Amino acid sequence: MLKEGKDISKYLRIEDDRNYTAVAKDQAEYFIEMQKRFAGPQPEEEGGEVPEIAPVGFVQDLRADSRQWQWAGIGFGE
Repeated sequence: MLKEGKDISKYLRIEDDRNYTAVAKDQAEYFIEMQKRFAGPQPEEEGGEVPEIAPVGFVQDLRADSRQWQWAGIGFGE
């Protein structure tokens, strides 16, 4: 562009004139909705106790257990 003698001032602007209010509003609404979903259990009635969540399951660490099994002579090898 410089070689052709064109004005490059419109490409080298520093100020940002874009409007992000709509995007910010959408993000704020999304954030509020996600806070509600991930808040955890709430008391069923005001002043009541929060119900306890039962654990989903237990996943055993097989890599750590395999070291013990190899020491005992049981295992799948390297």
